[in-house]
Amino acid sequence: MSSTPLNEAELGLIHAWLEDETATQRDLLAILERQREALRQQDLMALQACLASAQPVLARAEELTRRRMRIMTALGRRIGMAADQMKLATLEALVPADAKARFNAARNALTEVLSAIQRMNRGNAAVVRSGLDLQRAIVHRVFGGDAEPSTYDRRATSRQMPPVQRVLSQEF
Repeated sequence: MSSTPLNEAELGLIHAWLEDETATQRDLLAILERQREALRQQDLMALQACLASAQPVLARAEELTRRRMRIMTALGRRIGMAADQMKLATLEALVPADAKARFNAARNALTEVLSAIQRMNRGNAAVVRSGLDLQRAIVHRVFGGDAEPSTYDRRATSRQMPPVQRVLSQEF
């Protein structure tokens, strides 16, 4: 691997990509926040609006992925490393000292947004899972059945649902 520092043009490409990627991920995070609220409100129209508004953002994200691969391929060729092995941490070693603060700030901003997206996705999945558990319990209570329903917690450990009292098999 060559230790030749990145030149201004290369730094410009990386910074422009980092800024665009961060902005796109922030847009996606905003959609996920609206999605969570729609899930909580059980608002199907709002969920559909979230899906529709996500399409152009996801298309932008795909284009940014292709752009990143072009940049990493070109830089990888120059420094003698495969594009799929190129990481931002690898590039940091090649950033000139006077540009490190800006590079690290941009990388940290992207990392923070991606972490927030992960948390939001986990939270949204929990809201959906909770809703499905409730629906399963209602269906089981109404229609009965042999096996007690179970669900999974965050660690993918099965847990039994509370005992269900059969309603339709009772006389009123």
